[in-house]
Amino acid sequence: MTAHQPYETLRGHDGVEVRRYPEHVLAETTVEAGFEDAGNRAFRILFGYISGTNQAEQKVAMTAPVLQDCQGTAGSPCRRTVGVPVGGHVISLSADT
Repeated sequence: MTAHQPYETLRGHDGVEVRRYPEHVLAETTVEAGFEDAGNRAFRILFGYISGTNQAEQKVAMTAPVLQDCQGTAGSPCRRTVGVPVGGHVISLSADT
C-alpha cells in the first residue's frame, strides 16, 4: 500500500479540499505526449526511479498523491510528480532515464 503524505485540511466545499502539506521531497519528470500517453510514459520513468534506476541504485518509497499537470493540447509537455516520504532524500536520476 502506498503511504500518504500527512496534510492539514484548510477548508472544503462540495467534496473539494484545500490542503497544506509539510515540506517534502518530490521526484518529477516531464514528457511530451497526450494526457493518457504522457501519464503512462511518465509513470514508467518515475517507477524506474523509485525502483532503484537512479545514480545511487537505491529504492525509494513512493507516497500519494501522484500529480499530473498538462498544458492541455496533444503533444504538449505533461509533468507527473510523486512524493518521497518525509525524511527522504534526493537521488539524481541516471543519464539513461
